[in-house]
Amino acid sequence: MSISNILRVVCGLGVLLGSSSMLSAPPANAQQAACVHLLVGAGYAAKMSVNGTESASFEIGKTACQPLNNIPDGDTVTVYVLPLAGQKSLCTNPITRDAKSEASVTYLANGTTLDAKCWMPEAPKGK
Repeated sequence: MSISNILRVVCGLGVLLGSSSMLSAPPANAQQAACVHLLVGAGYAAKMSVNGTESASFEIGKTACQPLNNIPDGDTVTVYVLPLAGQKSLCTNPITRDAKSEASVTYLANGTTLDAKCWMPEAPKGK
């Protein structure tokens, strides 16, 4: 069993048992694109990076996206927010490239140039 599968099982058990531990959520799946939305109130303009490829800069209140079509199916996708004149921040919750999925994923980012935050919001609850 791979480490990512073990983590998925452990994280799933934590949810089932009502654990409040700090385990990471299992990776999300995305096929089309990975995006970062820079929230109003963030103290910086930014770029984003997907597996080392940087986007053009974007402003507060805007979203930047990068296609995932050049990433092999099943590979982990690493997303960073890169504040201009600041320190990069790894976006929480990794993405696994799923070529069968039509979904894209959008991370939210805020903070300051030296303390940027980037996270994936929780999925909406079922209707």
